[in-house]
Amino acid sequence: MVLGIALGVMSFILIGKSWRANRPLPEKTFWPDRRGFLTVCSIFLMLILFTVLLEVTGYLINVFVFFILFLRPISKQKWSWSLTISIGATLIAYGLFERWLMVPLPRGILFQ
Repeated sequence: MVLGIALGVMSFILIGKSWRANRPLPEKTFWPDRRGFLTVCSIFLMLILFTVLLEVTGYLINVFVFFILFLRPISKQKWSWSLTISIGATLIAYGLFERWLMVPLPRGILFQ
């Protein structure tokens, strides 16, 4: 609750600063090009698949595949960097939720 209040106060401070600055907003289109639209659609599709397949494949496999699919083709990262981040994020999330917070994560059909 304290963090929520702090976030709200900081938001109001930023809104106040932007109103006082009174500078014109840059003209931007919502979809700058076709690639931007396809990127947003692919991320949305990945989130839907992540949700649908969570019980079947399990949390660890889902998070790993999500990061690989997000970092490599969408963010255009190198394979070594994508694998490092994917493995690290998967292990950190597993350690945080399963071990430290003791939240049972879906195991999937491979780890039953």
